[in-house]
Amino acid sequence: MSHRVFAALVFVQMIVCAAALLCLLYVYDPLQLYHKPYFRDIAFTDDTRVQNKGIITHYDFSHYILGSCMLQNNLASEVEQNLGGKWVNISMAGSSFDTRAVILRYLLEHKQPKHIVYSLDDFSLISPSPSKTDSFDYLYDENPYNDIKIYMNNKFLLCALSFSSAKICTGVKDLNMLLPWALVDESGVTDLFGGFDNWIAHENDRVQSMMESLRSFDFAPFVKIDNTSSTDAKETRIYLQVYLLSFIKDHPDTHFSLIIPPYSLLHWRIHGGDKLAKWQESITYLVQATEHLPNVSIYGFDDLPYSAQIANYMDPEHYNIDMNRIFIQALRNSTHIINQANLSAYLQTMESKIAHYDVTPFVTMLKQ
Repeated sequence: MSHRVFAALVFVQMIVCAAALLCLLYVYDPLQLYHKPYFRDIAFTDDTRVQNKGIITHYDFSHYILGSCMLQNNLASEVEQNLGGKWVNISMAGSSFDTRAVILRYLLEHKQPKHIVYSLDDFSLISPSPSKTDSFDYLYDENPYNDIKIYMNNKFLLCALSFSSAKICTGVKDLNMLLPWALVDESGVTDLFGGFDNWIAHENDRVQSMMESLRSFDFAPFVKIDNTSSTDAKETRIYLQVYLLSFIKDHPDTHFSLIIPPYSLLHWRIHGGDKLAKWQESITYLVQATEHLPNVSIYGFDDLPYSAQIANYMDPEHYNIDMNRIFIQALRNSTHIINQANLSAYLQTMESKIAHYDVTPFVTMLKQ
């Protein structure tokens, strides 16, 4: 056999093997990018940055929850019981507005959602900058052929070769229980709920920075320092316009419920008045920009006693599932809505609560 014939045979074998592998990946399709599962049960992975493509494309939901981990504990089943409609939670942990915009754009182009619940996280309101999304955003373009590259790694190749239904490969069967980390805890975070003594007993990277700040706390009075430069404010407003407000304005038939997550008073007291000033500026801008848009409501909960009780939090920001249920009741009863008429009083109440929040007990406990 000549070298030329041998090389041709090897090339043909490579083409055949590659084609067979691509066919296997298409049939296996663990993220349901191309179709619902063949020859296995329906299941979903909690990496919703990549899983949302399949959920949006192949399942008929009319109402969506799209936030960060601050909304992941909203059970779609409980929202349905209280509000009606067919709900799904497609929130993404740590997702900024620009990251969510990738999903939001695809959702609004391919479905006609009646209602979207969305969290207004502080990291997207205070001097935000666009995140890198190239690890997944190609799944949401109009080219279905490039989607297959998400499977070109050892994990999915090994899963496909064994056509595995293991959780690590295809996820969990109950979509309703995909995201609620406060109910399905596999990392010990729920041990931190219940009080500051639990933070001390289980100190980890979630609370370590706060602990260090408390150990060196100088007890200086809390003063809101408005150091938001005109450039910072302008850039933040452009960010909010591009990655959130444009979608609201362009889709008047979809109602947007914007939830302000109530971080603990300890969070705000430690981070200082400059951060609060920037946050308030963004909230004020959003209220003003949406005042005359009938398809948006903004909900705020920082005036409740809840944020003063550190037992409700597993770190300075992340509240327990009972707060997510308060969100649902507010949506059902149209309460806790922030608008131009009550915004000033809301912000003043919040600022006063932060200024008078006593951190002495925490500093004392750390010294014992």
